Amino acid sequence: MRSLPTSFSKFLGVVAVTAMLGPFASAQDAGTRDDSKSWWLDPHTGVELFSPQDRDYSVSTLFSQNHGELLQRAKGYRQDVRFSFLRDINAEVKGEPGSFDITEFELDAQYDFPIDPDSWMRVGGHIDRRDFSFSSAVVGPDDDETLWETGLIIGGGTFIDPGLFIEAQLEPGVYSDFEGGLNSKDWQFYGHVRATLQHDEFLFWRFGLRTDKLFEDVDLYPQLGVAWNFAEQWHLDVLLPNHVEVTYNPQAELLLNVGVSLEGDEYHVRGPSAIGKPQFDWQTQEMRLYAGATWRFDDQVSVFGRIGSIVGGDEEFNGTVRQMNGTPGASLFLEFGTGFDW
Repeated sequence: MRSLPTSFSKFLGVVAVTAMLGPFASAQDAGTRDDSKSWWLDPHTGVELFSPQDRDYSVSTLFSQNHGELLQRAKGYRQDVRFSFLRDINAEVKGEPGSFDITEFELDAQYDFPIDPDSWMRVGGHIDRRDFSFSSAVVGPDDDETLWETGLIIGGGTFIDPGLFIEAQLEPGVYSDFEGGLNSKDWQFYGHVRATLQHDEFLFWRFGLRTDKLFEDVDLYPQLGVAWNFAEQWHLDVLLPNHVEVTYNPQAELLLNVGVSLEGDEYHVRGPSAIGKPQFDWQTQEMRLYAGATWRFDDQVSVFGRIGSIVGGDEEFNGTVRQMNGTPGASLFLEFGTGFDW
């Protein structure tokens, strides 16, 4: 049997392919590609072939596509892992004799991962060590003291609709001097529930409740705030009563910020062994005014620093003889550290 001419064989092949894939045909020009839809046109037939393997249907990709930009505008930038060193020099309590220095080391890590296209989980932990070195004129604390804060972070969030998400977080931890065995007074169970509502493309409202020992006599208090991208490269982050911060992002690698924060905890400490290690609660609350900067070397590694002063708060250091209690006076602090992103 004689073979068909080569040109006629090619023609029949094109007809067969076109007949089978006719429903997918397109009016686009041959040889072009639309990456946004992952379509490909055969350069010879003009047939449009869909490539589902080119599409990423993973939970993380869908979550990022659905909510990534909104979360970035609403939350601003913060490293996933942070290690910092802080030095506060010649701090004092108004009306009390003497002064003290604070040296603080802190490691904080949080990892958020989506569990479906509209929800995520958060796991992490933190370790904080604060060394108090008191001058000889101080009356109240029995001796220099090292206070520890260690704990876990467990939480997550979900989008109720595209412009409203709710978060919840538990922070069980130990707040102690670790002198001797731990008891129930060394443990604290902090946490919060918070809703964020989108007002428009650049403005978000926050409402929530938090429990911790920021205030000595109030364990549960409301949180109100706003996240506002009020101008190009400018971001306002408010969460009362905890912090107010303005960030300027003049270039991709650099962030500059100024703000005021209210930070505090309650620690369970023991007195000297010679008198039977009596147990006390120490309360620290410090309002800090600061200016800082963050430099990002790449998408994973950054360094940051802050300089500022304590401008208010309440300190209560208990001892065997008496209590050192009052508003902290102004003192200079310096902080620097490094951060990493997943």
